[in-house]
Amino acid sequence: MSWLALQTKWRAPVHPGGAITEPLYINDDYIRYLFAGVPTISLKTKIGYSLTVNGEICLPDYISYAGYMGFNGSTYHIWRDVTYGWVASTLPIGSPLHEYWDRTDMDDITVGAYNGTAFYSVGIVPVLGNTATAHGRGILRGTVYAGISSNTLTIGTNWEYWQSSDVLYGKYSPKGTASEDRYFGSPQWKNGTTKYCRTPTVVSGKFDYGDIVWNDDASKYVLGSYNSESGWHEASSAPTVESSWTLNFEKPEGSEADGENITLEWDDWVLGTYTKNISVMRANKWVG
Repeated sequence: MSWLALQTKWRAPVHPGGAITEPLYINDDYIRYLFAGVPTISLKTKIGYSLTVNGEICLPDYISYAGYMGFNGSTYHIWRDVTYGWVASTLPIGSPLHEYWDRTDMDDITVGAYNGTAFYSVGIVPVLGNTATAHGRGILRGTVYAGISSNTLTIGTNWEYWQSSDVLYGKYSPKGTASEDRYFGSPQWKNGTTKYCRTPTVVSGKFDYGDIVWNDDASKYVLGSYNSESGWHEASSAPTVESSWTLNFEKPEGSEADGENITLEWDDWVLGTYTKNISVMRANKWVG
C-alpha cells in the first residue's frame, strides 16, 4: 500500500470509544491514524467504530452533538443530548427531546403516564465488542412513575479495522469484521548498507525501488546503466515483500566486463525518504 500524509489536524468531535489523533495517512479508501493511542487502519468513512441498534449499523457522522460525534442509521440515530445524555431515536439526529409525567389523579402523583417525544436513553455507549441496553423515554417510558421502561433497544458496535500494537510501520492485523493483513509504510530491501525503498507512486503500472527502475527497452527492472559496456543488474519481476530479491548481472554481447549476481535482503517497512511538495495558505473573505 502507498500512503500519503494528510497535513492537517483532526478537528472532528470526540468519538465515545476513544480519542482519534493524527498523524493521518491516506491510501485510496483507507486511512491510518491513532485510535485510543493504538495505530489503526480503517475505511475513511468509518474512522472509529460504528454503533448498531438491534443490529442495524449507524455510521459516525463527525458532527458535534454536545461535544461528541453522532451516528446515523437508516432507521435509528444516536447522539449525545445536552439534557438526556446518549440517546437513540427515529427522529432526525439532534432533534430537541422532552419528557414529562402526565398526572391523571390530583390526589396521587404516581397515577398517570409519561409523555413527550419518542426516544431511548442509551446511558453509556458500549465499548468496542460490547453491548448496552437503551430504555424508552418520553412517550415510550410507560405508566410507572419514576420507573424504567420495558421498551428497549440493544446498542452494539461494528467495525472493520486493522491494528498493530507493537510496530508503527509494517503489518496491521485484521480486527472486527476485517480480513487479511494490511501494511502501512513502504517496503525496503538492502545490499549491505545500501537501501532500496519502493516509491509511493506507480509509473506506467510499475514501482521504482530506489535506484532500481523499470526499463521499457529491457522489459526488466534495471540497476545501473542498461546496455552499458561495464554491465548492469536486472530482474524480470518485482520483489515480494518480506523476501529477498535477486538481480542477475548482464552485459552486452562482446563486452569483457566481469560481475556477479546480487541478492538484496529484505530490510523492513519504513516511512521512506520520498516527499511531496504541498502549498499551505490562509485566506480571509473581505466583506465591505
